[in-house]
Amino acid sequence: MNSEKDYKIFNDSVHGCMEMHPLCVKIIDTPQFQRLRNIKQLGLVYFVYPGASNNRFEHSIGTCHLAKLMIENIHQRQPGLSITPEDILCVQIAGLCHDLGHGPFSHTYEHFIKRASPDSNWRHEDTSLKIFDDLYNENKNEFEKWKLNEKDKNFIKNLIRSSDELTDNPEKTGRGKEKQFLYQIISNKENGIDVDKWDYFARDCHHLGVKNNFDHLRLMKFARVIRHDGRNIIAYRDKVVEDIYNMFHLRRSLHKNAYQHKVVNCISEMFIEALLGAKDHVTRIGSDGNQKGLVESKDDMKAYSQLTDNIFEEILYSTSKELKNSRLLLERIIRRQLYSFIGEVRSCDDAPSIQCIAGDDKELANQLVICETALDYGCKSSNPVNKVFFYSKQSPDEITSIPSNKVSHMLPKTFSEKFMQVFVKDEFFMERAKRKFTKWEQKEKSIL
Repeated sequence: MNSEKDYKIFNDSVHGCMEMHPLCVKIIDTPQFQRLRNIKQLGLVYFVYPGASNNRFEHSIGTCHLAKLMIENIHQRQPGLSITPEDILCVQIAGLCHDLGHGPFSHTYEHFIKRASPDSNWRHEDTSLKIFDDLYNENKNEFEKWKLNEKDKNFIKNLIRSSDELTDNPEKTGRGKEKQFLYQIISNKENGIDVDKWDYFARDCHHLGVKNNFDHLRLMKFARVIRHDGRNIIAYRDKVVEDIYNMFHLRRSLHKNAYQHKVVNCISEMFIEALLGAKDHVTRIGSDGNQKGLVESKDDMKAYSQLTDNIFEEILYSTSKELKNSRLLLERIIRRQLYSFIGEVRSCDDAPSIQCIAGDDKELANQLVICETALDYGCKSSNPVNKVFFYSKQSPDEITSIPSNKVSHMLPKTFSEKFMQVFVKDEFFMERAKRKFTKWEQKEKSIL
């Protein structure tokens, strides 16, 4: 068994000194994890915010660190929950490995797959599980040194995908129903409060230069596990309800001002168009020794492990005739010769089609691009705080709900909205496009 000297300290720009368990260090030093050094956390946001150069590598380590703080805080305050050292280690590993499956420029690759393969249900979370399987099998002895077995592997995978479909078969789920609260730490599908978000909120604000008024450490101190409707769930003290609203408002603000900034959306459209043109001409060697295209690679872990952000330069500096159009698009991005922004409208309905705006002008229709931006607090049109459980100082073991009108009369009345951003590819068509857009906008009576 390894000793204390095998623990390592990582000095992080956001969380300061983070102590990593020896097994986590072993995982960090694998090719599967090191690949994350070359995948931007914020994808193409880096082309708009010069400071947004942080990668999935440090985010994953930060999530591991916060996962450890969260579960140890609960364990110290509630020792009766029978949290074991193996539970604590599994939660840390899940935080460390939850983003192993991200493709080039993070979520941009997912958007590309949706366009290139509309019938595919591919998600990066599923690929994270496949990569973790490979990582586990290649390092099984290291896991066994810390008394982690196949059951624990299943538990870690369920933590990553936030599986609350618990059965009475702990060999399948990794843990029994009494440990259900552990599934709310890394990826909380129930109300969206989890350490994954806490890290990227703090980290992204730091790198974007955006003020962060949300204190995740304060919220963590008021987390408590309570038995409710036959389940052990994480609840929060009623006094932090406004902090939770601030957290969800921060999420919406980051999406509006950074993740879905109009220039970011424009560059994303151009990059995805370049990938669509290159999908059969940029290949990686798969596990069967054959070349895999950009779409096929998602299903072959050997090929997928070779896909990182360097695909941008690979296309940009290619001399292949087949990649000419894709190369020209990336050159436009580099030279800041972007698609021209025509206008934006707020809508509660489906996005207008290009034909709605262009009318019978087919030449213009081929030049228009529409980006739909959906903003919400994390639960689409619902108030996510209604799904959060609270307790009071007087009754720490009883669940209570807090209606929004008991918090403040200044809270949002709606929790989602959509924006439609319209661009034109060639500046030559800009005035023509503006006239058509204005005419359509006035007809629809949805002027901002």
